[in-house]
Amino acid sequence: MSNENTRLVTPKGRLIFDRNLFEADEKKGKFSAAMLIPAGENFDALLALCMEKANEKWPKGLPAGMKLPVKDTDPNKHEEHPHMAGMKILNAGTKFNVGVIDTNHAPVLREDIKAGDDVRFSVSAWCYDVDGNRGVALNLHAVLKEGNNEAFTAKASASDMFAGFTSGEATQGAPAAEGNFDSFGF
Repeated sequence: MSNENTRLVTPKGRLIFDRNLFEADEKKGKFSAAMLIPAGENFDALLALCMEKANEKWPKGLPAGMKLPVKDTDPNKHEEHPHMAGMKILNAGTKFNVGVIDTNHAPVLREDIKAGDDVRFSVSAWCYDVDGNRGVALNLHAVLKEGNNEAFTAKASASDMFAGFTSGEATQGAPAAEGNFDSFGF
């Protein structure tokens, strides 16, 4: 049987879904993050770890429809989110605080990292079997920020959103500034 704490470092990717990297999700109590990795990257070590865990959990055969933590991006979203084309999504989570450091091993603060930055994750794999939902998931142990990159959001500033409004002006129902306010268009 393999070491249950086998950890590995992912290929470099771009951080997405960083909302719960520094603060646990209120409903699930989990810290989590996801990254986009070019589909051409070598995932052999990660997939081998996932399959090793799956074969330990289900030695008589892998369950039909078993889920893995690396998925293709949704081609229906590529027009709206061109940064997702040709990429795979890797999700990881934990119930514990996640250490986030830079390449000098200095701590990275929440305000110093954003969706779009270059990162690597330190992860380990585990299997789940809940109500017929079976698969392999990744524990997120730490994040290495390797560099700044263009943000995936085109977030307008507060000043831009309220352009044209002046002090004391109470205009109800005025249209907000146009623009993609986050990576999902909200």
